[in-house]
Amino acid sequence: MAHKSIKLYEKQLGKHWSLIYSMAYRKFTDTGTAEEAITFVTKELGADDWHRLRQYKPVSKFKTYLMTVVSNLLIDFTRKKYGRKRVPEWIQKRGVLWNKIYTLLCIKGQSNNDVAEQMADDNKNPDIVEEAIWEIKEKVTDCGKPLRPTIVESDSEPVDPVTPEDELIKKETEARIKALNLSSKERLLLKLIYKEGNSVSKAGRMLGLNADQAHGRHRRLLIKIRQELEREDFFQE
Repeated sequence: MAHKSIKLYEKQLGKHWSLIYSMAYRKFTDTGTAEEAITFVTKELGADDWHRLRQYKPVSKFKTYLMTVVSNLLIDFTRKKYGRKRVPEWIQKRGVLWNKIYTLLCIKGQSNNDVAEQMADDNKNPDIVEEAIWEIKEKVTDCGKPLRPTIVESDSEPVDPVTPEDELIKKETEARIKALNLSSKERLLLKLIYKEGNSVSKAGRMLGLNADQAHGRHRRLLIKIRQELEREDFFQE
């Protein structure tokens, strides 16, 4: 019987092998780490005569069940390699819903849409869920990314020195913009573009927007900011 079950699960695993690869490569940026993760997942799936896969009950598709198992194993691999991510204290204070959203979004690495759909299935208020997702993504800069050592580039190009005047202007401008009545989604778009150096199109993709949507929202946002600053006479000498 054990021999038959091994053959059965090996066949199922081979059928969905591309799924494991895609999940690993989406979670890890470098090929070496992704390959390590795939090896770890494969070994754990086969452990104890395929114990994890034998827990499958045909109430859902096998592919869906496998995605859940692989997702959890990738988290285990990340913790072994880089350490354990802890839920920030400010998230804990927001309650069970925020803790669950943070876990799905930042620890399990699920997309905004996947988290929103899962919360909808649990009959959670979509407006509250959406606001929580955007605020978490804005404030947790490494959300969905594995913990890893910081790599310092030794051959980076020299940059012009920042003068005290430049620093003062930058701080004053950031303070003015921060005081504007912007949503979490708007602040995150600005942060991805101007603080993290992403193009408008790439920042849009990270937020689930196509190129036209991203550029349109960016253009309207700049108009809004300029109007607010002009209302405060920011550009007057």
